Amino acid sequence: MINKEIEKRVCVICNMENESYLSDNYIDGIIVNGEYICRHCEKEIIETSVEENKYDDYVDKIKVVIYK
Repeated sequence: MINKEIEKRVCVICNMENESYLSDNYIDGIIVNGEYICRHCEKEIIETSVEENKYDDYVDKIKVVIYK
């Protein structure tokens, strides 16, 4: 069995903790300006229409990441 180093990351959108396998450079999500966004939130952001109420929430959270 191969021993893999695991790093825990917290999503800046939903604040949930996820694990990344450092030895494989595998991250389940994306890194934006050094901040982690989990795959679930990434998908939600992409699929959210501008007419939906949560759209503005996502925009506000992403602005914090981009302009930090």
